Amino acid sequence: MTRDVPVSIKLLTAFLSLATIAYALKSGYPLRYIDEREYVEIARGLIDGNGYQLKGGPTAYKPPAWPLLLTPLLAVGAPERLLLLIPALLMIVAAVWAGKIASTVSQSRWGWVAAPLMLVYPLNLYIGTTLYPQAIATACLLGLWLACSHIDESRSMSAQQCMGAGLIAAVAVLSVPTMVFTVALVGVWIVWKTSPGRRLRTAAITGAAFVVPLAAWAIRNVITLGTFILLSTSSGGNLLYGNNSNATPDSGTAADISTYTSAARDMSPINEQNYYKSQALQWIRENPLDALQLYVGKVANYFNGYNAPASGQTAGTGALLLGWFTFIALVAAVVIRIMLRRYVAIAASEKLFLAIFLLNAPVMAVFFTRTRFRQPLDATLVVEAAIAVAALVVYLAQRRRAEVPIETPSGQV
Repeated sequence: MTRDVPVSIKLLTAFLSLATIAYALKSGYPLRYIDEREYVEIARGLIDGNGYQLKGGPTAYKPPAWPLLLTPLLAVGAPERLLLLIPALLMIVAAVWAGKIASTVSQSRWGWVAAPLMLVYPLNLYIGTTLYPQAIATACLLGLWLACSHIDESRSMSAQQCMGAGLIAAVAVLSVPTMVFTVALVGVWIVWKTSPGRRLRTAAITGAAFVVPLAAWAIRNVITLGTFILLSTSSGGNLLYGNNSNATPDSGTAADISTYTSAARDMSPINEQNYYKSQALQWIRENPLDALQLYVGKVANYFNGYNAPASGQTAGTGALLLGWFTFIALVAAVVIRIMLRRYVAIAASEKLFLAIFLLNAPVMAVFFTRTRFRQPLDATLVVEAAIAVAALVVYLAQRRRAEVPIETPSGQV
């Protein structure tokens, strides 16, 4: 079946792309969240020649990929508002890649419905209009799925494709460190699915492209901060946010850790994070049953349709209902897709990314879970929903053919 994009989907995707850009430029500025302003501060420090620093000192609290991506526009003197073009354009790229994946896996041009679905999914619209690195992580996740779908078909990748996959994986973890688990599973899967005679070559090229950017960042941290930091120093604080007496399954960074931050006020950034980590582990050891109950709650919260903003802003009942409705709709679409596997077989790469979506729940719950931080993984469900649409088209077409009476030469049925 042809994989040409239906004209209606092309037009709808183009309209939604322009709408995403316009909405990002209108609603995303002034910057609303502390994290957004900190990414801009780091980018400006790089442009001004002050190095990779935050709050006046060198830092590894935030990994480098996202601030580096913001620097070119700022370097040419573009106003901060135009930075919102970056997440919007990344979501458009992610939408196109989602359509490509769904059409390839389903062998149907109707798989391209994933593109507009990506752009109307509320969580994606939110991410595409904020300076959060989840936008680039979403594009990276779908880029890795494209590589996996190619392996599904050909059992091999060229040297350039291996290098591209490795670099995409590196950008993913240097943008959102929690992607490291996903990237590890994808890397192992790519090597395993490659034909035996090409596995070593694939592992070497992909691994080298992945390791070099991480090594450069780690070396910078050793030179500047005097200690080995592979991704980020934020892990200690994140562990404490999710494991203390004030934490709840859905509190995330809204949990009150003021007692600990007061005690760590005069510590260096590295010692501060080590202190937070030790306090979180101490609380877990001293309260094993509470910690276990909290962990189970955080796993369940991973599948929440909506979490109120940690900033304390009130989004209203409409946002809550919309979040739950769209998430339930995606899950229902995944169920339908599985039920229609007889009409469109489930590809190996689909199984991988569905497993990744589920397995991230217990992994992320070690720290904390929030609806926003579940992205980019929700993109998996959007792609599956599009494949469900393609499978439904195949199913209905087969039913119609089965219902058409076949006439004999004499005109009798």
